[in-house]
Amino acid sequence: MVWLVFQMIAGLIVDTFSSLRKEQEDSDEDDKTVCFICGLERETIEKYYTGKDGFEKHLEDHNIVSYFCYIFYLKEKKSNELTGMESYVKNMIDIENISWIPIERSLKIDQIERKNKTLI
Repeated sequence: MVWLVFQMIAGLIVDTFSSLRKEQEDSDEDDKTVCFICGLERETIEKYYTGKDGFEKHLEDHNIVSYFCYIFYLKEKKSNELTGMESYVKNMIDIENISWIPIERSLKIDQIERKNKTLI
């Protein structure tokens, strides 16, 4: 009886670690194929950037550390010293609204699309 309980617990532990490993692998794959800031996939991004490392260039544009630094900067800056845009973003952060983050958007891609439309 004790052996059966031990085997059941061991099975649960193995299953738990297996699912955790799968989640970590999926997360690692997302890091390599999806921009954390805008959520656009590598395929979509590379259509707009020239050269072989377009996805990496895009990740430089949407640098997650820059976003965190900007949020910290806004939190520390006095309210009466904020510019209009800074005040807007700080207010959005305070009310936990993320619409100021470019979700499924990129200025560079928007510029390229506008340029292509004018050429047509």
